[in-house]
Amino acid sequence: HPVASSSVTAARSIHLRIPYHPGMRALIALAAAVAALAVAGAASAAAPIVVAFNANAPGPKVTVKWPYTITATQGGKPVKGTLTATLIDPIAQEHQVMDDAEKPIKNRAIAGSFSDKILFPANAKGFTLTLRFTVTAGGAKGVTEVKVTPK
Repeated sequence: HPVASSSVTAARSIHLRIPYHPGMRALIALAAAVAALAVAGAASAAAPIVVAFNANAPGPKVTVKWPYTITATQGGKPVKGTLTATLIDPIAQEHQVMDDAEKPIKNRAIAGSFSDKILFPANAKGFTLTLRFTVTAGGAKGVTEVKVTPK
């Protein structure tokens, strides 16, 4: 097969004309590392997670369930992630927010939005409280805080 032997001979000829340099492996490894960093940088440069709070009724009242919705978007699209909700009292102590079924809202899976009701006890009347909602997805995090004064 003269065609096969001539192509093998051409490949050997090209290989013999390219000099081998001992630093070539290090250069290839460096190029691969730079490419990996570029990909990681592009992933971390993704749009931030935007967390929005919307109350379905005006200002909360004590002993009355107050409906609300949390939406999480990234680049304008709904985010699948986890939601944690905390309440910060006037002396800066953090408390876990409980859902309508009395379960803590901690690392709760969401797909773009979460709706629930919150109940403020009678002793919260007149105090300014801060609701903090944190959504995490794929290493990114978004937080929104809402100040409320139950009446």
